[in-house]
Amino acid sequence: MTRSGPLRLASLFLTVFAASAHAKPAEPLWEIGLSFGAPGLAPGTYEHRYTPTLSNHPEATGAAGQDVKLSGDRGTALAASLTRMLGPRLGVQLMLGATRSPLGGPSGDCSWTLRYEARQPPDYQPRPIEVTGSVPWSTTDGELRQLVVAASVLARFPLADSVSVSLSGGVSALRLEGDLSPLAVTLFSEGGHATLFSEIYKARVVFEPLTTAGLQAGAEVAWHLSRTLSLALEARYFAARSTHLEPKYEAVLNNDEVIHQATPAELEERAPLQRVEIDSSFGAVWAGVRYRF
Repeated sequence: MTRSGPLRLASLFLTVFAASAHAKPAEPLWEIGLSFGAPGLAPGTYEHRYTPTLSNHPEATGAAGQDVKLSGDRGTALAASLTRMLGPRLGVQLMLGATRSPLGGPSGDCSWTLRYEARQPPDYQPRPIEVTGSVPWSTTDGELRQLVVAASVLARFPLADSVSVSLSGGVSALRLEGDLSPLAVTLFSEGGHATLFSEIYKARVVFEPLTTAGLQAGAEVAWHLSRTLSLALEARYFAARSTHLEPKYEAVLNNDEVIHQATPAELEERAPLQRVEIDSSFGAVWAGVRYRF
């Protein structure tokens, strides 16, 4: 080999090294995100209705209950996402989120009407009796909790060197549960000489977990602070059919204030709960960080 051979190899090595040093690094394919949001639910009304009962009076009839306004106020949300870019513009995304939204609100009066036959002194002849009444009720508090899993197809478009917009949409699954208290329950009993007694119980109600499916879509604006770190603002809507939550009595909150201490099972037997219709669709605005690698 001539003397020029090593010089040529060295020159080639320096050329390749210089070219690689100035080459643009490959764009990251993976992205993880963490976001905080404020979801909002549609307001509604829970109509708590039941027919009051009276021991030894199978003929007893009437109506009792109250209306509870479901607030629909904005709550809090936390979400984590994992994105895999399949190309410069197209990707897939998996999101896991949890939301907590206020459910309670102003309550209507606790009211009742009871009709039955009683044998009262002095002649103890059967007579029709009708008892009506109502008491103001305090605000009812509650919370609806949702766990959300969503899978999306994502399209990303640059607006400037440091700003991009992403559009995404796909399917979602939601798991809902919650609670509501205090809910009013009026129970009646009969004492000597057909004397009627009534007591009002404050009950805590929980909603059995329910899973439903739907669709979701959203848009995100990201400000790229560096090649790997971004700040993001996102709006997303989850569409799902209306569902019925199954309530059950969990506890009696004022047993220390009444003569007869009732149990949740007794309340369920004498004042069964109606299902709660919930519009499980909701929208949320999210803000968070994104890390690409």
